[in-house]
Amino acid sequence: AGRAQGVRGAPPSLQRVLRSYCEFTLPTCSFQPSSAMSGNPSFVGSFVGRSALALSMHRREEELPLRDFELGESSTAATSMNLVTTMVGAGVLAVPNVFATVGMPLGIAITIVGCSISCYLCDILSEAIGTIQEKSKRRMRTIEDVGAACYGDLGRRITSFVINGTFIGKTAVYFVLIGQNLEFLRSPPMYRGWVILGGAVFMSLAFVRRVATLEKIVFLGVISSGVFLLMIVLGSIEANSMNLAGDTDYAKLTSIDYSSILPALSVLLFSFGPTDVLATVRNNMIDQKGMRFALVTSHTVLGIFCGVAGAMGFWGFGAGVEDDITQSMCNRGADGTCDSKWFVGYLLAGAVVVNLGASIPIDLYCLFSNIETSYLADEPMPKWQNVGMRLGVVTFCVVIGLLLPFFMEVLEIFCAVLIVPGVIWLPLAFACKSAADCGKPNSFFRTIFDASLFLLGVACLVLGLYSSVHGLLEAFAKNEGGAANPLAARWF
Repeated sequence: AGRAQGVRGAPPSLQRVLRSYCEFTLPTCSFQPSSAMSGNPSFVGSFVGRSALALSMHRREEELPLRDFELGESSTAATSMNLVTTMVGAGVLAVPNVFATVGMPLGIAITIVGCSISCYLCDILSEAIGTIQEKSKRRMRTIEDVGAACYGDLGRRITSFVINGTFIGKTAVYFVLIGQNLEFLRSPPMYRGWVILGGAVFMSLAFVRRVATLEKIVFLGVISSGVFLLMIVLGSIEANSMNLAGDTDYAKLTSIDYSSILPALSVLLFSFGPTDVLATVRNNMIDQKGMRFALVTSHTVLGIFCGVAGAMGFWGFGAGVEDDITQSMCNRGADGTCDSKWFVGYLLAGAVVVNLGASIPIDLYCLFSNIETSYLADEPMPKWQNVGMRLGVVTFCVVIGLLLPFFMEVLEIFCAVLIVPGVIWLPLAFACKSAADCGKPNSFFRTIFDASLFLLGVACLVLGLYSSVHGLLEAFAKNEGGAANPLAARWF
């Protein structure tokens, strides 16, 4: 009866029967309020249903068998929108500069290729999750669960390292971006002063332990993401009317810097790849077979989003478009500084700050929760280590913002080091292992194609990292406005 109706729909009498059965026949069981468990991020385990009571019928190191009543509540359409919301972020501000670096034709081509690669990798990861669940009869709720199912404890640790490193790197990049946009909105304080103030705010938010508190501001991030594209388009139209692009060679067929192609692809994969949340999103679906449609839909929407943003930004501002297009939306004097800022630039900078204000706390919450849940329930993370972890991560991101105020260069390094393993290598490794474990290894052509993507990831990591570090050193050498020296100008 419980399987037919679902635990959440079981009548009170049946719940009492289940409770009595648990308490008197299985000494390792517990029947506890769901709110108690949700308030303990160090608890390791899985629960039945979403009723007022959560039934745990297993030891803490065991997994609960997969059951029909564990199906999620998100439709395919809702999942598509969730993926779009997750994927659209502040990284889109760098896409116009990507187009300006490689030219319009190649920029569009890289956008299509990056979108297609990301969609394929997410699809094989989703397929691998389905294969693992069918074989083990256990739900894969996070990407770390997939790593553990494929490669044991070592797989979980490596996956956790990549995913948590991605959260830290992403937050560090965002601190650079939030300092630049707050300075655009108002200065003084100057860039580094805003990084310090932003760090103080997010230092306090790092101790928020209830996701429900943070979910109240998520809608602000969704709205601001939509504002990005509108402001980029309006700003580009205004720039083109002022002939800021000049005699820009939009095709750049004879002047392409080929060393910039791999970093550009990595940046676009950063915008496209939702592999870190795919297992969780899939777990919440009513019909998980609809994940492929949701992936194709969301990647198509985001591909159009990034393609329009990149093409319009390059068309309006030309080759001189800044790494963060917001910084281009002003009238510059002879010394290169902004004499007067555009109204649309203020709106875009404000949308960026709102988006990051909603995104950074969520990213920090996910990071800290991932680390806390690596501890057992009866041996939780010591209090002072927990406090030190939260303070240390935010402090590290602030230091990156203070010492490396170069958005595009920091973003490219982050993408080469962490996005490549997370977006390319992990899905390939999980798909290959799950196929072999179920006795259905990949075909020869699929193996060749996957090997090619693996080598592409190696190239993006090695050559992309070399190019990005070289670009960072050049930015330090130019030292425009004393940006490379934290003590060259006042902060406040």
